[in-house]
Amino acid sequence: MLWLLFTDPYLRELMPDWEFTSLHNVASFRAQAGPRLGDSPFCHLVERLLQSSDAFAAAWENRDIQALTSRERVFCHPDVGDLRMEQHSLTPADHPELHLVIFTPVLSTDTPTRLRQLLDSQTPRATIDDPSGSGDRE
Repeated sequence: MLWLLFTDPYLRELMPDWEFTSLHNVASFRAQAGPRLGDSPFCHLVERLLQSSDAFAAAWENRDIQALTSRERVFCHPDVGDLRMEQHSLTPADHPELHLVIFTPVLSTDTPTRLRQLLDSQTPRATIDDPSGSGDRE
């Protein structure tokens, strides 16, 4: 996720609070990685990001540490407009090194309807009943 946040211009356009979010994610990455920051996979990711993104380099120099907390997020989707989502980070008790970030629609907004519009506008996907995704039933 950190790689996409700093290298994908489309993702940056979707996030009106990209600057805050990027700083927050670097600080939470540092906090979650903790003593493992010296391990090869972490070093490799940090080095690649430092080479690829001036914004990451600036955020990394701050040396901020912050927990990834639940909060409301807004994504500006080009087809359906603003999507208001709740972001939550979950850590399995038996695997504390894993962190699952989930987004759920804020139900008091029209986000669930907008998400349905996005799903309905997509090409048919393969299912068990229709492996081709064509929508034809024989």
